[in-house]
Amino acid sequence: MQRDIVAGSTPFTDRLAKVELDRHGLPGLLVAVDGSDGTGKTTLLAGLESELRLRGHEVLATRQPTTEARESSAFRDFLFRPESRDDIDYRALLCLLIGDRLQHIHRVVRPALARGAVVLCDRYVFTQMVTTVTRGFDDERWMLELYQHVMRPDVGVITDAPTDVVIERISARSDAREAFYEDDHVRANLRAYRDVAVQYDLTVIDTLDVSPDDAVSLVLAEIDQQFVEKATRT
Repeated sequence: MQRDIVAGSTPFTDRLAKVELDRHGLPGLLVAVDGSDGTGKTTLLAGLESELRLRGHEVLATRQPTTEARESSAFRDFLFRPESRDDIDYRALLCLLIGDRLQHIHRVVRPALARGAVVLCDRYVFTQMVTTVTRGFDDERWMLELYQHVMRPDVGVITDAPTDVVIERISARSDAREAFYEDDHVRANLRAYRDVAVQYDLTVIDTLDVSPDDAVSLVLAEIDQQFVEKATRT
């Protein structure tokens, strides 16, 4: 199985945004899980949701970009119709996606955190940071100001796996849209996710080496620690 270059040693480190995200100070917890398709995000999130509900927590499972943004013609055409990408202004797509994230935080995430809920977010702003760079737009300084208004997650996780395993998992999916991938982009994304984990002190879980149950336990331990820390500050 192909193991990629370790985090911190690739050219992506200096090209990824490093800004101070906004700390929310609300009673709930925001848990963000990012990572390339095929690295086990969905399995991890489902396990976390189940265990947290069993523990009696209010859980809001959500995702970014939202369904509305994902169904926009610009998003769908850029992602699934590479022959049409010349018709898409990528900066316009970035504006659409960061606007979608900020509004989602304002309308959905913040109220849930104010109630004390645990918000499980399938992909967060770290995915936009990664894909902006891996699509070749690595000098978008204007985005840094907008990123500062994004809420910092209490727990941030990057799911990871070797490239050949990820490509095999994606290609095995029955949904044609979900099975779409580009080898070079997958490789670049995996490396960049590892680097953004270093930049923002996110937990990296290799889902080939760690079982689904153990991955859930690892993240639950972080969630428990965050609740303890919140209790000591109040």
